[in-house]
Amino acid sequence: MKSAISRRVSGIVRPATSARRRNHGFGIPLLDLSELRVILIDDNEFATILMKRLLRVMRVAQVTICLDSLAADAAIRQSKADLVIVDIDMPGRSGLEIIHDIRHGHVGIAKDTFILVASAHVDLEHVQQARDQGANWILAKPLSFRTLYDGIVRAILDDRPFIDSPTYVGPCRRVVTVPLGDPARDRRHGSGDAGQDAGPAAERARTC
Repeated sequence: MKSAISRRVSGIVRPATSARRRNHGFGIPLLDLSELRVILIDDNEFATILMKRLLRVMRVAQVTICLDSLAADAAIRQSKADLVIVDIDMPGRSGLEIIHDIRHGHVGIAKDTFILVASAHVDLEHVQQARDQGANWILAKPLSFRTLYDGIVRAILDDRPFIDSPTYVGPCRRVVTVPLGDPARDRRHGSGDAGQDAGPAAERARTC
């Protein structure tokens, strides 16, 4: 990323909070993702194809797909990914195990690598489990362009302190990262303000 950039974080660049940024609707900053390296870990091939197409529209230059969660560690290392997007429910090895292994240094990449969960399992229990393993943000499938972009921006701009303790490794859990819905889809289904409830206003304080 080149425009409005002043700091590099974990191999990619992050706009400073004081930098002037264009907005991509809903107050979301418009970032240049052309230098971002992303790996998609999901056993659903259709889901990975859809996400890859959306990432290409976002001009993400490097997108690696891993359909086998058991082979994820090697794929992550080879891709040199800045951002890991992982599903939760996969055969052989769950996404929660992958997040845990990344955060505890078992994969061979930086512990504070950005991790975005994209899953159809976004009930409170699964969201809590993903947070407790150290995910930066959680997204609800099916994904739209806006929902995926919003999640990527939130993960990249996540400036919470990184905690590395015997009981927890990951971004400080003072903010509850609730899954984001697609407001347009919610309106089509007549759920009113459901999309707004899933945004920043739904975040609440919590101890680390």
